[in-house]
Amino acid sequence: MTADDTRRKLRKLARLRGIQLSYKGHDGTTVRASTNTLVGVLGALGHPVPNAAAIHDQLRLAEAEQRADARRPVAVGRGDAPPPQPPRRQQVTSRKVGAAAPLYALRGRDDWGVGTFRDLVAFADLASSWGAGLIGTLPLFATSTQSPIDPSPYLPLSRLFWNELYVDVAHAAGRAGCEPPTSMRPGPQVVRGERVDYEAVAAAKRRALDRCATAMHTADGRRREDFERYLAAHPELGAYADFRAKGDEGTARYHRFVQYAAATQLAEAAAHGDQVGVGLYLDLPVGVHPEGFDTWANPDLFADAQVGAPPDAMAPEGQAWGFPPLHPQRLRASGYRYIIDTLRVALRYARTIRIDHILGMQRLYWIPIGFDASAGAYVRYPHDELLTIVAAEARRAGATVIGEDLGTVSPEIVRAMDRHGILHLFIQRFGATPDDPLPQPRRPSAASVGSHDLPRFAAYWSAPEQRALADALGTRVPAEALRICLDSLACGPANYVLVDVADLEGEVEPDNRPGTGPEAGNWRRRLPRSIEELAGDESLRELMTGLAAATKGAHR
Repeated sequence: MTADDTRRKLRKLARLRGIQLSYKGHDGTTVRASTNTLVGVLGALGHPVPNAAAIHDQLRLAEAEQRADARRPVAVGRGDAPPPQPPRRQQVTSRKVGAAAPLYALRGRDDWGVGTFRDLVAFADLASSWGAGLIGTLPLFATSTQSPIDPSPYLPLSRLFWNELYVDVAHAAGRAGCEPPTSMRPGPQVVRGERVDYEAVAAAKRRALDRCATAMHTADGRRREDFERYLAAHPELGAYADFRAKGDEGTARYHRFVQYAAATQLAEAAAHGDQVGVGLYLDLPVGVHPEGFDTWANPDLFADAQVGAPPDAMAPEGQAWGFPPLHPQRLRASGYRYIIDTLRVALRYARTIRIDHILGMQRLYWIPIGFDASAGAYVRYPHDELLTIVAAEARRAGATVIGEDLGTVSPEIVRAMDRHGILHLFIQRFGATPDDPLPQPRRPSAASVGSHDLPRFAAYWSAPEQRALADALGTRVPAEALRICLDSLACGPANYVLVDVADLEGEVEPDNRPGTGPEAGNWRRRLPRSIEELAGDESLRELMTGLAAATKGAHR
């Protein structure tokens, strides 16, 4: 077999295993995967090809499996889950304004230096008084509390369990039947700081919640019965607690209790939101920590590679995002049980979910271990089956799905989202020009003026490069421009208009500066005012109720 024959067989094998041989770069040029990249990605998929003979053998195996797969339908991995079926659109019944803020940024009356699940109750009341129909936040899933803490909500230990830092201590103490350990609350410097001091908050809450967990362990009567009932209904919690505890029973007891407390508080927040007409909007990140629970509990479902993005104008060397990809064939063979589980955990409480990087349900950029970020290749996923499951689970829960489809997205995934009734994400500034400073979405969308990875509106509008846009809109004053932009979205065709509370406050520091490290202070910035103080601001109420009224009257 000649070298050319070997290369042809390698490329055919790669195609059969779902690897794209090339992609369009940010500048429109075609980027072809190198032989080394194809070999590396095939190895990560579990098909090592160290030589020509291995390529030949693996190709014969792939061809045989392809013939067998054509005759074998997928089996969904949960007995009560709907099987993949012809798409049916979600029904978005009304247009809404939503108020958005990271949960860590909210300031409650007695918080411990970070927002809590109980603060979602007050946030829902605030949003209701503004005429809003939903409250949105960043991912709330479990992260490591070991110092130094990485606070990114987009790299959780698990997408199946909740972040214990957001547990309200006083409420948890009430559930456990013990006195609230208020003496353990951090001092004013931590509680009133502009940024979350994660280490101080985590240490204080760990001590306080450990006391609550001990009280629950020795409790009897109804409290203990409720706790035991929850554990029996969620047997998966035992494995998670054991993973976090690393053999220490006291730590395992702590994690069982804090997950019970988190779920209880989220359920109460969601129920209260329903009562006041404000649904909870939760964010589902695309990946999980490589050393977290989900990869530990499902090692066969995750590949030995790293997800990232190819070089572009913003990151000319490419990006490596630090988490492993799901293995598409093994995921399908499992009946998508992990995907179904992650959706159901979020949809237990959410009335709307946002799927981060929904393009990942069609393809992900894999970087083999030891390779530079520029030397990756795209791997395809069974996107229509995945989106069918997403839409089916949303219908099952009576929820709406938003897909984060910013950047370069294939027409195929756009059409698939439309078929399944999944809303697109529209960021107004991306399409704004001096000739058209107030662009509108062309597809069913959730619209906003920015996102957590972009500069705040006030900083964006004040930048010298936006002067022509500001002149076209008739104002260089950020607050005036923000009102005009939000009014235009509320009067436009967007299904949801999402308003960032930090933008209303005129904040200039972003939630996150992509590509930076801990020195940037990402995911730490708190709102300057408490929920109670925001509720007393009549100018904010006037703005938000005006937006809500506009959504009710526009594009019926």
